[in-house]
Amino acid sequence: MSQRVAVLGGGISGLAAAWNLARRGSGVQVSVFEAGEEVGGWLRSERTEQGAVMELGPRSLRIAGASGKTTLSLMDHLGLANEVVPVPPTHKGAKRRLIYTNKDGLVEVPSGLSWLFRTKPPFTRPLLPAVLKEPFQKKRVDSSSENEDESVYSFITRRLGKELADYLIDPMCRGIYAGSAHSLSMKSCFQLFHNYEKTHGSLIKGAFLTKTPPLPEDAPGLVRRAVKERWQIYTLRPGLQSLSETLHRTLAERGVEVFTREPVERLSFSGSSAEVETAGGEVQVVDHVISALPSHVLARLLPQDHSPMCEQLMSIPSVSVGVVCLEFTGNPIPAEYRESFGYLVPSHQEARVLGVVFDSATFPQHDRQDTPSTRMTVMLGGEWFEQLFGDPDTVSDDVITQAALEDLEEHLGITQLPSHAITRIHKNCIPQYTLGHSKRLDSITRHISDHRLPLTLVGASYSGVSVNDCIHNAIQATDILGQT
Repeated sequence: MSQRVAVLGGGISGLAAAWNLARRGSGVQVSVFEAGEEVGGWLRSERTEQGAVMELGPRSLRIAGASGKTTLSLMDHLGLANEVVPVPPTHKGAKRRLIYTNKDGLVEVPSGLSWLFRTKPPFTRPLLPAVLKEPFQKKRVDSSSENEDESVYSFITRRLGKELADYLIDPMCRGIYAGSAHSLSMKSCFQLFHNYEKTHGSLIKGAFLTKTPPLPEDAPGLVRRAVKERWQIYTLRPGLQSLSETLHRTLAERGVEVFTREPVERLSFSGSSAEVETAGGEVQVVDHVISALPSHVLARLLPQDHSPMCEQLMSIPSVSVGVVCLEFTGNPIPAEYRESFGYLVPSHQEARVLGVVFDSATFPQHDRQDTPSTRMTVMLGGEWFEQLFGDPDTVSDDVITQAALEDLEEHLGITQLPSHAITRIHKNCIPQYTLGHSKRLDSITRHISDHRLPLTLVGASYSGVSVNDCIHNAIQATDILGQT
């Protein structure tokens, strides 16, 4: 008899989980329930009438690490290799990153050996002393298992100094998590570097002593190509939403039922099975549930007898981000900054934007073809959304758009009006792995195990917010499920 599995949530995690289960053949019967009109979650690509591709969510992927290879492997399996648009290591636009400070304007993020020996703004001294001292910095005095968590800001300040924490790691946390380095957990957000200190006593020693594992002999062709050519980042020619669209089509071909506009209202468990009740009143009895829902959404579906786990699920916060995709006729970016990925703004600077991506510099293939133009994307809010703009449920797109244009004028001197603008407010789109996140996950995992619940959790709420992390964790989780 086939195993019946319900996947809750049709974002990239849910789709990847369903795909990995379905490719096993007739031994499993999979259904996907998505509350929205479309699958794909935050993967949203819009094409203008003139042919430009505007990414309203993630816009590029990296190849680094196991998760990067998993996504490339998925692309290869889905037949998307010919749609990939890679950025080689020689591409200036992808390598050159900037930050904005009120005092110095746009300045480069440290890269290359010259930063070790010369003082460049916003830094007040060369970086060599901090680098030389790092291997000899002591671990935290209280690093017991009970108190081993530490904020990203505290960790980097302790190991590399306040300036690197202020001008490198702080804006990085805003770019990745739209969150504050002062509240995010080093252990949960940057586990690799946390483990370097734990295992080797130093970030620099850990980086030198950790070897990159060789590719397996059966690595797909796209993975081998990306590693050989040392891609910086890549995207898909039609936009990244084509990944979720291709997954959706593939699932349909393999007999997976994908229900859109079908929110789940209740999830309960009885013995070794689960009941999934949708808003329409239909109840499905299944052998296992894979939840790819945000943690706070899942918590509202569970019965009262699982309230300890619900409290932990609800305690994982998330932030809202305003995304403004702009297109300008010609190129209004000052010439000295045009060959750059874009810039981030540290939280201690006066600005409403988290960062700006110069999309045309990296992927000119997505520009309109009829006339020279420049695309860029402005991200605003995050941890500071309510403080800056108020309730994301009530603030208008026009307010967000105007704030983006005003900050672009201040930072880049752009007074030209865009030829095209698309604004979206993504509510609760990025989970925040704050201090204690790993303990919350341990508590949730124990509850599922102790109660022998036929439940697997995947998605950005738990162990990685990037597209690569979501795909990798979903495939790993369903591999484990298939072995039980």
